[in-house]
Amino acid sequence: MVRQMPRRLWWMTLVRGTVGVTVGAMLLVWPQKSAEALLMLVGAFAVLTGALAIAHAAAARYRVWPASLSGGLMTVALGLIAWLWPDVTATILVYAVAVWALLFGLVELIAASAIARMGIDESLPRALGIISIIFSMLLLVRPGAGVIATMWLIGIYLLATGGVLVHYAIRLRSATHLRPGP
Repeated sequence: MVRQMPRRLWWMTLVRGTVGVTVGAMLLVWPQKSAEALLMLVGAFAVLTGALAIAHAAAARYRVWPASLSGGLMTVALGLIAWLWPDVTATILVYAVAVWALLFGLVELIAASAIARMGIDESLPRALGIISIIFSMLLLVRPGAGVIATMWLIGIYLLATGGVLVHYAIRLRSATHLRPGP
């Protein structure tokens, strides 16, 4: 039963990935739009995906649920900050996103290790953690690169992590259909 639980929740991972790809593409196509509008969009993405991560943790209740819950709470907090204080300077926002991505990446790597101990393939969650940490380092090295460049970097990050999540969701769904459920 415990090993089947994550497979039945494939659709939550698919929604997270699809939203990430969509928001990432929008940031790449329209980077010159208002920074406040982009901030609201990134905030909406963070609140939605964070809420889904929290829901996933609550529904799954497998060994890695504390990591999923922590990552979800951090992501919702980032989204709420983006909504409540849109006038925050770009540099402060870049640092906040960099710290979030670093912490989220570390949480994903911890979760991937726990998933591996359960005998489940952890390669895609591990990739998500590594991509998040690399993204964080890029932001920390060049925080003043400009709002448009930062939006492009966030867009690329969302495309990459969204693509990983969509791929993982498809694999989870395939595993659900190939193996009999509980």
